[in-house]
Amino acid sequence: MAVQIHNTLFEHRKTEQGASICLRSPTAMDKASHFLWNEQQLVQINCQGYVNAQFMQPEPSKYSRGPSIEATTFMQPEMPFYAEHPGRFVFIKDEETGEVFSIPYAPMKKTAQSFEFHCHSHKVEWQIEQSGLLIQWQLTLPPDDTLEVWQLVVKNLTSEQRILSVYPCFSIGFMSWMNQSANFNQDYNSIIARSVTPYQKVENYFTNQHFKDLTFFHSNKKPDSWCANWQSFIGERGIHEPESLNLPLLPQLESCYEMPVAVMQFNTQLAASEADSFEFLFGPAYSEKEIQQLIERHSAKFENTLTSYQQHQAMGKVSILPPVIAISMIL
Repeated sequence: MAVQIHNTLFEHRKTEQGASICLRSPTAMDKASHFLWNEQQLVQINCQGYVNAQFMQPEPSKYSRGPSIEATTFMQPEMPFYAEHPGRFVFIKDEETGEVFSIPYAPMKKTAQSFEFHCHSHKVEWQIEQSGLLIQWQLTLPPDDTLEVWQLVVKNLTSEQRILSVYPCFSIGFMSWMNQSANFNQDYNSIIARSVTPYQKVENYFTNQHFKDLTFFHSNKKPDSWCANWQSFIGERGIHEPESLNLPLLPQLESCYEMPVAVMQFNTQLAASEADSFEFLFGPAYSEKEIQQLIERHSAKFENTLTSYQQHQAMGKVSILPPVIAISMIL
């Protein structure tokens, strides 16, 4: 059964696998968002690629932030988004023409030939056709870990070979005024950002020792290059036009008492109708040992995690809101 709303802009479907909502424009309902959650974390995903994520330790905490000190509040359902708002983006560059665009839409905000934002109870998925490429960008959560599990598939729709550079860019943001840093760790094939949760009373030091002050970004494939320094990555122009993308390879720069970011570069060549896929893990950790454990459980296992989370949600009888209610929330 499918119910059409706003002609072809908005569609609600109900199948044996569950309900889903599809939005076919990143701008008509620019605040349209979906929520995924488990017992430990809540993730709000906006149709343009902006993301709010919180987890409990035991109070609400963040592992991905904006570029300045933020107050901790409950998750806002229709909050405004700004240029450097935390997000999960992918820049794609055609190495032959020099064309660069970002998916799912922000931060470069270039219009695609087709755009679909699919909200399911167990995952969020974009299907985008742009510049002769078909791109699938998916997010799911594990049932019992504080972690984002992402999958990217890039397919060449043309009859010519394409030479591409793919840059996943995950916001880490301003972690702490006391201490923050990030670097690429070859042992875990991850960018690991470290910080010290700020405190002013001596007794808080002992409480904060147990906090997850690490944020890591892991890829199932070895990157050709990387950058963990926010300012070096964006340069003077801003996140909507990062200057580092003009270089053949990203500058392999760490951040030391500077604001970190997690960006990797993958060079790929796609023959006609050929596709390449990538999987990423992103989340907080207490130690490198915990990062290793999360990688062992979830790296290169997107479909397994997706199935586990779908079963977990089904046990709770989670369902997508009816179209009328959903529209009233996101308009």
